[in-house]
Amino acid sequence: MTYYESNKKKKNKLMDTTEIDNHVETHLAETAAGNKLIDLCSIYQGVRPVLKFATALLFWKPKWQKVLNDFIAHLDEACPIQ
Repeated sequence: MTYYESNKKKKNKLMDTTEIDNHVETHLAETAAGNKLIDLCSIYQGVRPVLKFATALLFWKPKWQKVLNDFIAHLDEACPIQ
C-alpha cells in the first residue's frame, strides 16, 4: 500500500511541518522508484500538503485563501489521488 492509498481519506487534514516533510520525501521516493515521468498531477500530489499549510497561514487574507482553496479544489478534481 502506498502513502497515498493509506492517506486518501485524510487528504484534507492539515499536516504539521514534520508530516509535510515525510509526505514530500515519500512522494519523491515513490516517483524515483517508479521511474515514471513527472507530470502535473504527480507534482501536485507531492506539494498539496504544502499548499494546504499555506492556506492555513493566510488567515488574515481571506481572498487569498479563497483563491488557493479554489485552486486546490480544481486540481483535486483533475488529479484525484489514486
